[in-house]
Formats: sequence, structure tokens, C-alpha cells
Amino acid sequence: HSLIENTSVAKDESPHKLMRIRTLERIEALKVDLADCVWDDKYVEDVNLAYDAFLSIFLDLYNKHCPIRKSQGKKNGNRKPWMTKSLQKACRKKK
Repeated sequence: HSLIENTSVAKDESPHKLMRIRTLERIEALKVDLADCVWDDKYVEDVNLAYDAFLSIFLDLYNKHCPIRKSQGKKNGNRKPWMTKSLQKACRKKK
């Protein structure tokens, strides 16, 4: 499961969506960095402090490896008149 799949920008600002760049390679690099972290000093008696420390490290690494980028959006202006939404869906499914 993902923490943040995609986030919409307010409609009056831009038609673009903000999306995380997540690939298998990026997730593997995140796992490697998480495994390389020194967690010993994060084990403390106060569970809230331990959670905050974990979340801070995790989110820093997650944002580093899976950054948020603005999508370019789809340009429907160059779509052929015979290319219906059903045909587009069938082409995507074929891939």
C-alpha cells in the first residue's frame, strides 16, 4: 500500500496533478537505505518519541526516493476523431 498515491492541486491553480514517482527500482533503493539506517538510538522508552523518530526518517527517505512531481497532463487536442475512449482503453489493456 502506498502512503500517498496522488494528490490533486486546487482546480483554480492548475489542471496538473501531483504524483509520486514510484518504480520498483526506487522502492528497492528505499528498502536498502532503510536497512542501512542505525535504529539503535531510536529505541526509547517513550513510544511517541520512537514513532516520531521512525516516521521522520522514513518520510525523509521516502520523499528522497519517491519524489512528488507535477504531471504534464494529457493533451486531447491531438487525438484523432476515430480514437474513442473505448479504443484508448483497449490499447492500454493490450500493452
